Amino acid sequence: MFIVKIPGINGLGETKGCEKAGNAMVEALKEIYSNERGAPIDTKLLDLEEIHLDNSNLEMSNNLIYKNSLEVFEEKPKTIFLGGDHSISFSTTRAFLEYCKK
Repeated sequence: MFIVKIPGINGLGETKGCEKAGNAMVEALKEIYSNERGAPIDTKLLDLEEIHLDNSNLEMSNNLIYKNSLEVFEEKPKTIFLGGDHSISFSTTRAFLEYCKK
């Protein structure tokens, strides 16, 4: 499983702090000893990437999220995207739909 952190925020100030969610979730995994099958979770072995954004430029951020997400789907279709707030879903969904057309 490939995990991509996208620290995007665009909630008009209402979602401040959501950009830290990806790192917080990965950090929380360290407190869980094992998965549902009893296998230990070693967070050092996670396949992680982060899309670095300038949250003050929505158009550029959406474009970066779209391009990077499309590339990820083409290389690693079993991917989890961790936001950020809901605004990342437009670009990731657009990339997913484009990937499915191919």
